[in-house]
Amino acid sequence: MKSRRLVIAVVIAVFAYLLIPHQRSDADQAPPKDMYFSAPFVIATSASQSAYLADPELRMLGGRSFIVGKVVAGDPAWKLLAGNPMWIPTDSITNITEFKSLDALQAAVASASLNAEKKSQN
Repeated sequence: MKSRRLVIAVVIAVFAYLLIPHQRSDADQAPPKDMYFSAPFVIATSASQSAYLADPELRMLGGRSFIVGKVVAGDPAWKLLAGNPMWIPTDSITNITEFKSLDALQAAVASASLNAEKKSQN
């Protein structure tokens, strides 16, 4: 009688273990290897602003994916944040542009600023 109760208890415990969802850590939810950036600098653009990041990577936090990188002073407005990590939720990003060098990123930002100034003068 005792052995039968023990077997039933073990079977119930095994089923309970298998049926209860187990939480995975953020490390287990790493993005696939083909989702890494091919360049060391990016401009991540949302509907309201752009962020200039060095060494971008994708990370998960609380079930959401983020682009994480160190802020680059692409223009003077970002100088105070330069070097600090920034997390940007991927669901708010509308465009990502990759750059092979910091000089290329800064040239693109300068060109875009110049074009914006010309448009505002017209």
